[in-house]
Amino acid sequence: MADSTAVVTLHDPSTNAVEHDASGNKRAERIKAARAIYAQRVAVRKEEIIALVVRQTNYTYEEATAKLQENNFQYIAVIKEYMKPTAAKGATAEPPPDKRSVNQMVMGEIRDFMDTANRMYSARKERQEAITKYKQALLARLLQERNQRNAEQTSAETAIAKKDIEN
Repeated sequence: MADSTAVVTLHDPSTNAVEHDASGNKRAERIKAARAIYAQRVAVRKEEIIALVVRQTNYTYEEATAKLQENNFQYIAVIKEYMKPTAAKGATAEPPPDKRSVNQMVMGEIRDFMDTANRMYSARKERQEAITKYKQALLARLLQERNQRNAEQTSAETAIAKKDIEN
């Protein structure tokens, strides 16, 4: 007679876990039910994505399904592929190649370099002029304050000298 409490080993591929259960039939039924619910949810989600693509594009149901399968059900990629306005007009996304000769390119680089050097020189010169003006203003203010202190000190000394003379 077989043992009714035998341990059953179940492998769940979604989590890659091995489960042991003494009540193997009940556990197996729960796993099957969970997988069925998951499969149903995936199917519903795929139908929603197909409906979204059909609404956003002029694709039929079959075309939308085929495009989604090509793009691994990435609906944004399918819609972008549908919209690509530059390909519809025949224009390329890349800029046209440079049609200048090597000499023209070299001279252009030299001009760019010299323009940058000139801008940097002008900026340094303006900055130096501003610093010089600030220093001159500061020096003038300090001299004025010193002259004012000297004048006050001289007037105070003169007043003291006058008092000494009067006394």
